[in-house]
Amino acid sequence: MDKLHEYINLIVKIGVNIRAGQKLLIWCSADTASFAGMAMEAAYSAGADNVEIYLEKSDPDSNLTIDRGKEKRWIDDGYRMLWLYAPDPKSPKYIQWKMPALPWTFACVPTPNWAGMVFPHKKYEKDAVDLLWESIFAACRINENNTEEIWLKHINTLQAKVDALMKYSFRSLRLKNSLGTDLFIDLPHNHVWLSCVNKTKSGDRFIANIPTEEVFTAPLRTGVNGVVYASRPFVFMGETINGIRLEFENGKIVGYSAKKNQHLLEKFLASYKNANYLGEVALVPHSSPISRMNLFWYESSFDENASCHIAFGHGYQQTIKDTSGKDEQKLLAMELNQSPVHEDLMIGTADTEITGTTQNNHPVSIFSNGEWRI
Repeated sequence: MDKLHEYINLIVKIGVNIRAGQKLLIWCSADTASFAGMAMEAAYSAGADNVEIYLEKSDPDSNLTIDRGKEKRWIDDGYRMLWLYAPDPKSPKYIQWKMPALPWTFACVPTPNWAGMVFPHKKYEKDAVDLLWESIFAACRINENNTEEIWLKHINTLQAKVDALMKYSFRSLRLKNSLGTDLFIDLPHNHVWLSCVNKTKSGDRFIANIPTEEVFTAPLRTGVNGVVYASRPFVFMGETINGIRLEFENGKIVGYSAKKNQHLLEKFLASYKNANYLGEVALVPHSSPISRMNLFWYESSFDENASCHIAFGHGYQQTIKDTSGKDEQKLLAMELNQSPVHEDLMIGTADTEITGTTQNNHPVSIFSNGEWRI
């Protein structure tokens, strides 16, 4: 089987985890419609009972609009969702999508605009798109013979890291590296470590994002102190911001600088409520396939899987226990940051050291030289 069909099967069979008799909703744009058709065929081949394709509006400023009557039917009928995304770094969106309450998988499909940003040295559009496809296959651990086996092993590895971190019930983390990062992160007492491998209430697995290499949780909103240096650029308004330095005090960014486009960093932090607090800390080994490729993707679903990272803005409710049904004010009171944005900043390096401190003040090495130690 060729790599394209392996990628499609990975998304449908492992990501969405379609099985006989299940139903699938595919949300796509015009740029990804032909790929959606191939995904539909793969879903039916896997035994899907029904597949529906919905086309996203082409207006880059429009939100993901969902008919609530249809959403109720999808939920009641047990649909799963595949969201095919065509990144366009030249027309970035900063919208918190209102996703249907379905088990889902998010996957990217190359476009000429995206390929041209990642590979500007390519003279011809087709060459850039072809190279981006090959890069996606490598990033997603696609193998023409045993992709499914590789991914099942990968999923088990991520779960083992989640289990180990939960067992320690860390009170805080300290991140250091040779860039100058020395960051102390307190964790909520009831924090939860997660990966993008999820389960429905009935126990069915799905993978929210492909590719995925991270294990993550929420920091205590007012418990971040120290200095952090970005190890990769940050993208805002289609422009890269390089050489970012942030200084934190009691969770808030109290000082910042950048070697390139500092004015855009200032604009980003000023434009969104609570973007100057963190909503996530994520651990990614330096040896991840995406890190080894040494590309800048201009797309956070790939770039975040190249490096340990923190996220400006919104914290996910799933990362703290007992948050179900709570409104924004109650979540803030629980020290979970709330914001209209969630944007990742890569901070990991080949020499990153991460130490966790347990509730009994016992230090535990989590990362050494950029790699897992637990």
